[in-house]
Amino acid sequence: MRKIIYGEVAYHRQGGTPLKRWEAECVRLATAYGGAPPKAEKAFFMYYVYIIKSETTERYYTGITSDLAQRLRHHNSGANRSTKNKGPRVVAHREEFNDKKTAWLREGQIKKYKGGEAFKKLIQHGRVA
Repeated sequence: MRKIIYGEVAYHRQGGTPLKRWEAECVRLATAYGGAPPKAEKAFFMYYVYIIKSETTERYYTGITSDLAQRLRHHNSGANRSTKNKGPRVVAHREEFNDKKTAWLREGQIKKYKGGEAFKKLIQHGRVA
């Protein structure tokens, strides 16, 4: 399937479906330089599973994010419904992961610990023996 550019819009030769503007730009550049555009490298993100503690209610919240500082500001601003009006929150525990799926699985595992001995050990010692 070949893409053809007409003015500002690029179309597939079969079907005539319009492409997004950045896709059209990639096709234009590839055509101008005589080849296919280089493959874009996958963006590297670090994912964090975090546990934050309310300083007023002594309750915990477990979550996952790629920007821990921004997420903590979001919780403390009152924008998050589940942590709204529960006082300032501090990070009680965090773990770093290279991919979102592993972090998501770990978050689920920690949420299953909730209130049990394993959760208390994780908060106190940073790991579950």
